[in-house]
Amino acid sequence: MGVLGPIALGVGWACFALAVVLHATACRLRLRGTSVVRFVAVAVPLGAVLAWMLTASLQAGESAAWAALLLYGLLCELYLFVFTMAATSVSAALLRRLSTGPTSRELLDSQYASDRMVEQRLHRLRAGGFIRQTDGEYVLTPRGKSTVLLFGALRDFFRHDAPPTPDFYQPTVSIR
Repeated sequence: MGVLGPIALGVGWACFALAVVLHATACRLRLRGTSVVRFVAVAVPLGAVLAWMLTASLQAGESAAWAALLLYGLLCELYLFVFTMAATSVSAALLRRLSTGPTSRELLDSQYASDRMVEQRLHRLRAGGFIRQTDGEYVLTPRGKSTVLLFGALRDFFRHDAPPTPDFYQPTVSIR
């Protein structure tokens, strides 16, 4: 990668940090669209500027330029994933609940205030491939189980206390 490699990667990190700051600003200004749309609206043009800067200053085929662009893309994708999952913390709670085993819709409805809220979250989780419905009960898919494990690992890594959970929750997940 040569001497320019670390500099190019630093520029990738800096562009990502700028994208996060611009996203926060766009959210505070209450611009139109969802928070994901707002992030994409600032991250894509910034990525294009990054690509132009790197290819203008480095040889077009230089691996450092590609590494910086890939780093930027990876960081943006990770940010979107974490941001959207944190924004739907009810979904994370539903995933944790379902990690204990199959659960009926009636029990889920009794644990949350609004039927509509639960319906929207269940729809999003089904569309995302995190859960499926079998015989009138919702169960985690392998992707949902992995997500629950990832949330637990991140919680432990950042030393966050486990969120308060209802009596029926047992924080164990087995992936078969």
